Amino acid sequence: MQFNVNLLFNGHCEQAFAFYQQVLGGECAQGIIRYGEVLEDLPEECSRLVFYTELSFEHFTLRGQDVLEQVELSSGNLAINLDFTDETQGRSIYQQLLAEGEVLEPLEPVFCVSQPEEAQSDTGAPDLIYGKLTDQFGITWEILIHI
Repeated sequence: MQFNVNLLFNGHCEQAFAFYQQVLGGECAQGIIRYGEVLEDLPEECSRLVFYTELSFEHFTLRGQDVLEQVELSSGNLAINLDFTDETQGRSIYQQLLAEGEVLEPLEPVFCVSQPEEAQSDTGAPDLIYGKLTDQFGITWEILIHI
């Protein structure tokens, strides 16, 4: 089984996925499929909306689409976690995703209480750098840098 995430947007999917590809990389093998390509008799403004797109990574696919009717979309009960072992890369991705977004929790060292005792650091130093943000498209991201 493989879990993937499908993000919904009110008309900003194409812009969001261009941004995510710039920041995160990934391959967009299928390109963008628009509603006008799969459904008939749509108003012009709906025909141009994104029916499906994706960014594929080694073990994960980030999918996206626009909704046809403007609805209240909230990622309040969802956050996408990105784990890093390279601190420089993790900090860079955090800053890039933050562009025109909002800091929910600044990127700071924390103790990881979910690790078994034998795996926790003996030095008393934090073993994780954690931050949380909402990007300019309303998607919540959690950055975890394992140190």
